[in-house]
Amino acid sequence: MTDLSSILPAFPTAPYAHLLPSLEKQGVSTTDLLALDPAALAKRANIPIDDVKGLCTDVIKALQCDLGLINNDPKTVNSHLRDTGNELSKKWDAISTLDPGLDGLMSGGFPAGYITEVTGESGSGKTQILLLLLLAVQLPAPHGLNRSAVYITTESSLPTSRLEQLRAAHPLLADTSLSCFPCSPAHPTRDICQ
Repeated sequence: MTDLSSILPAFPTAPYAHLLPSLEKQGVSTTDLLALDPAALAKRANIPIDDVKGLCTDVIKALQCDLGLINNDPKTVNSHLRDTGNELSKKWDAISTLDPGLDGLMSGGFPAGYITEVTGESGSGKTQILLLLLLAVQLPAPHGLNRSAVYITTESSLPTSRLEQLRAAHPLLADTSLSCFPCSPAHPTRDICQ
């Protein structure tokens, strides 16, 4: 464990003075404390597992503090890493699904600026939701971003007749345009991987 003092010079080793010689004798490094199972390390060095777990936890916390990921100051313990999903979702723009229940589950809709994979069985509505998003992105906030989108297809052409049906069926979509997004065919994944 001689590398512990070089990696974390300020780490308080006194509480673990009874463990460090055994761990060092077995060639256990700081990396091992981070990557290996504490039970295996305890067995290897013939020391109590709870003590090894405590050492591992404290080393991880010390590294996180050293990297600025957490703060041990109880007054400022609310770091950006402790944000809840709802707090994080308020920081991104979202494209509404135009279904309040689904938007509620998705913290406002599909996050803009991210890649979201939509998967499911044939006929489950994947294309339907994506076509709806193509139209919804054109809406002003809170439903859309007042922007256009690109439709990339790997299987068939853009189903413009279905887009027209969606526009006619939903009152919010009446003012959207079918000319606001180019359609681009992509090579199927199986062709790209070969």
